Amino acid sequence: IVIATDSECVVYGVTAWLRNWAARDWRTSGRTRVQNRDLWEKLSERMGMLAENGCEVSFWRILRVWNVEADQAANVAAERAGSVAGYMETDGVLV
Repeated sequence: IVIATDSECVVYGVTAWLRNWAARDWRTSGRTRVQNRDLWEKLSERMGMLAENGCEVSFWRILRVWNVEADQAANVAAERAGSVAGYMETDGVLV
């Protein structure tokens, strides 16, 4: 899975800072509390689950203009699709 984002915080947070934060009891190198700790923990947990099932997750930092274009394309696709008939969260492995 490739997550492409223009957010430097997300890319560095996942690839460089997350392990250090957890090791320092969720404090930054400046000893302040990590913001949105609950979200970082959920992301880390989900990535761990995926890794256990052989799925690699990569985070790519992309240009802002590409992210804007992707948002626009996603909105157009969502409008074309109409309303969602139902939603069910699923977890599993595709073999």
